[in-house]
Amino acid sequence: MLMMYVITVFSALMFHTVVTMPGLYFLTTRRNPLAVMKGILQAVVTAFGTGS
Repeated sequence: MLMMYVITVFSALMFHTVVTMPGLYFLTTRRNPLAVMKGILQAVVTAFGTGS
């Protein structure tokens, strides 16, 4: 039962990250959301790497 909950939450978070947020960014700015995600990737890698 717990595993189904974990899978459901993870799926919802991935959907939000991959579909909802880039879609809202595109609708409000009409710019390519992939370019922004590429720019944010370095900060995310640094944050996970340093644990902060």
